Amino acid sequence: MTELDNLAEARALRNDALALVRGDIARLEAALAQKPVGVRLRDDALEKATEVAGQVAEVLLDNKPVLAATGLALIGWTFRRQLGALVQNFRRS
Repeated sequence: MTELDNLAEARALRNDALALVRGDIARLEAALAQKPVGVRLRDDALEKATEVAGQVAEVLLDNKPVLAATGLALIGWTFRRQLGALVQNFRRS
């Protein structure tokens, strides 16, 4: 092969690669025109959040005693001062 043949072959390969890249860009532009990036991100986040919520619900339903104990602990912590005062009043009586 001569240098001109090598150059012609390299140019043909470059043109083929450029055509592929331009095709990819055109497909991306068309896809983004249908659904912008922000909408795609929002939809993906909502899908993941829904999936996680479903998994949390499954775990909670499988562990009802743990859920009840956690709820009672949170209630106790929230009303700890009132419960402490109630216990002190009960001891004094």
